[in-house]
Amino acid sequence: MGIGIQTETELSIIRSNLKCNYILLNNITLTNVTQGDASGAGRNPIGGTTYIDAFQDVFDGNVYTIGGLWINRPTTDQVSLFRHIHGATIKHLSVLIDDSKGGVKGRDDIGGIVGYVECNSLIANKPLNWQR
Repeated sequence: MGIGIQTETELSIIRSNLKCNYILLNNITLTNVTQGDASGAGRNPIGGTTYIDAFQDVFDGNVYTIGGLWINRPTTDQVSLFRHIHGATIKHLSVLIDDSKGGVKGRDDIGGIVGYVECNSLIANKPLNWQR
């Protein structure tokens, strides 16, 4: 099954264990942009920019939605909810982008769910929604 994620804080804690199986247990609306970053640039993506610090397991959205995502990092690569996945699976997840706060902006490898995908990773199943 995996470790249950029910809150924005629990979602942010994934950063401390990128090689673990997670399952979303309800919808989450992102409101605390300082989770992981107090710079005012929006949400800090989960994971790092190399395969060593990429998310490397399963995140099952369980057909729930993470809403309110906004990131404004125009000089940063791999900007998304998950910065980089390596040998991972992200499934059954909807992400709603908050364009009222600028949406998701970065330099290269930009996405709603994942910025950079490599090494037999899989992003599977609908729904994938963009709120514009």
